[in-house]
Amino acid sequence: MEGLSTFQYDILAVLLREDELHGLGIKSELAKRFPKYDEVNHGRLYPNLQALTETHGYIEQGELDKRTNLYSLTPAGKDVLRERAAQLYGDAQ
Repeated sequence: MEGLSTFQYDILAVLLREDELHGLGIKSELAKRFPKYDEVNHGRLYPNLQALTETHGYIEQGELDKRTNLYSLTPAGKDVLRERAAQLYGDAQ
């Protein structure tokens, strides 16, 4: 498991529950689920989405329209969340 930040894990968790979202939808869900992210700016969100997509392969980026990208969790993203949960909470099986 690669070293992700808590913020990156929280983005993955949002996508696990919501399936497919655009950037502002992710921002909104982060604020709803994690009050500490009430004021996430674009300069923080989008570089992390890019890293999770291009560097790690945990998110897939699609296109809603010419200006709006959609993000969804890849199987590798689901796996890394399972590994993280096992690391934090022990093996539930």
